[in-house]
Amino acid sequence: MKSPQDLAQQLARQWQRADWRERQLLPGPGAWPVRLAIGAPSAAQFAQGGADLRAHLQAWRAIQAEGPGQVQWQNHRYQGAAAPLAVPTHWLLGRPSEAIAAMARHAGGAGRAAQADYQALQAVLGAVDGQFHPLLLRRLALWRAAPVAEVITAARDTPMNPDVANAFALAIIATSTPDEPAEGLPEMVQARERAQRVADAFEALRLIAPGAGSYFNECDYFLENWQQGQWGDHDPRLAEVKRRYGPKGLFFVHHGVGSEGWSADGFVRQA
Repeated sequence: MKSPQDLAQQLARQWQRADWRERQLLPGPGAWPVRLAIGAPSAAQFAQGGADLRAHLQAWRAIQAEGPGQVQWQNHRYQGAAAPLAVPTHWLLGRPSEAIAAMARHAGGAGRAAQADYQALQAVLGAVDGQFHPLLLRRLALWRAAPVAEVITAARDTPMNPDVANAFALAIIATSTPDEPAEGLPEMVQARERAQRVADAFEALRLIAPGAGSYFNECDYFLENWQQGQWGDHDPRLAEVKRRYGPKGLFFVHHGVGSEGWSADGFVRQA
């Protein structure tokens, strides 16, 4: 039979594993609740009875009353007992905050350290793009000693438009590919009609969020003011980097940094 301290220390050891943090803290099916086996007292432990058994039951009754989590109980019939005895069998922790509270209260210094990690993770993950969440969770040891504000600044230091990085949601408006005639040529009338429907929908969205940025991998090919839309305040700095390391413009992509200096197909320099 295991005490709350035993299971909290087990959790604290699991917290140190990068794969456990990633699996339990990133959204995914089946991560919660965590069900920890307490184990019923053996026949010998019941026969000995006394203070140890009473303390065990009392500790789990306290968890049941005050948390964190819930305790599952089951009636066990022991030889020589006048009636079945309700014993705790499992500790259910329904969400990350309950697991952290269990560690902080019952796992000593290791538990308090996990709580400090979790508080820092909450602040950082809530402020940076989701694509960085697995890295931050797995490489916790590299940044846990750094001030949270510095970690957030470093994680946001990407070419992405800050408006995109700070956005509540990514809205994608698209249409299906136009049907192709037998000769394989695109149906341009149909294509233009569908493109116009997408453009009209985007205009309606811009009325609600006129200053919203555009995510480069999901952007409108015909986006106007694409420097601001795709790169935002980062565009001047990125353009300087591009001039420094690629003065001849060898690398070109449509609406990429510096592409305004080239023809649409990227073959002719525009002066």
